[in-house]
Amino acid sequence: EQRADIAYLEGQEHRLSAIANLESAINKLKRDRSQVVDEIKALISKGTPARDSIAANFNLYCRRVLNHEGLFYVRQNTMGNVEFPIELLEKGSKRASRQSEGKSYKQMLCALFDLSVLKAYEELPFYHFVYHDGILEGLDNRMKVRFLELVSELIADGKIQYIMSIINSDLPRDEDDKPVAFSSEE
Repeated sequence: EQRADIAYLEGQEHRLSAIANLESAINKLKRDRSQVVDEIKALISKGTPARDSIAANFNLYCRRVLNHEGLFYVRQNTMGNVEFPIELLEKGSKRASRQSEGKSYKQMLCALFDLSVLKAYEELPFYHFVYHDGILEGLDNRMKVRFLELVSELIADGKIQYIMSIINSDLPRDEDDKPVAFSSEE
């Protein structure tokens, strides 16, 4: 009976020791995470040329396609994780526009952001293509034309490849209400 008690107590001691080791490891990981969060915070506040280029490209593309100022920035959320908000600004204001909450505009903002990133990294070993599905759905005809013109300019030098899927009814229309055709190279 005493041997059984000793074996039980030794097992308890072993489990308590394992718990203490786990607590120590968790505390170390928390300290490491805190250090990384602080490093990320410093990097965000310092900025990078790539981030500046992405933000400038994004704003330019938003103005060209959507006729609005586009805002891209980097921030940390309350958990210390990095977020990359993108939004449209109200004309003549620095407040976010409610237009960017709609499905079509949100899709277009994401597409313009993707193109901004690709343009910023076009000379570096990075992805050089993007695929968008149904990107022109629900957009105004003029916006579709401006977007396709922008894409044509960005891919002209061959550094970026743009792939999209679209159904015939979503193609932009010309003055005679006929779908704008893509060239055979496109």
